Amino acid sequence: MWAPRYEKRPARHVSFLGIHTCIPAIETEKSKTRINYTATALTSDLANHVRGKLGVVFNREYDVLTDLATTGSKKYRGVETGGLKYSSLFMGAGEQRMLLLLEEIFRSPENGLILVDEIDLLLHGDALYRFLTVASQRAKQRSLQIVFTSHRERLLDFDHLINVR
Repeated sequence: MWAPRYEKRPARHVSFLGIHTCIPAIETEKSKTRINYTATALTSDLANHVRGKLGVVFNREYDVLTDLATTGSKKYRGVETGGLKYSSLFMGAGEQRMLLLLEEIFRSPENGLILVDEIDLLLHGDALYRFLTVASQRAKQRSLQIVFTSHRERLLDFDHLINVR
């Protein structure tokens, strides 16, 4: 009788980004006092790609991407743009989710599978188009499979970037 040998199956990186990633960090923060954190500028190639592509999606220049660690071992992301520094606690929900999506897409190894629920939530049409362009280019470079759900009919116009089912 055939019995599967799971240890011989090829491994594949799979990640899921659900609707829970749309909740702003400030909404889930339980601290009722001042939040102190230590900021560390991220200078890796991954961080530079993510920072650059975040700027492409939102049509603005991000100077620095930072990692913020609190004394309570919580971690947040932060950005600096035009002399203004702020953490994900003060980002809009769309900006925060886009940062998460881009980090996942650029961190994923070759042949990875990324599942995204309601990819278009919190994004206006132009930002969504720019994001799909960035994601499509990265998917081709790394042979990634990015599968997402959406209710936005405008995505049907992007059939040159995505395969609609």
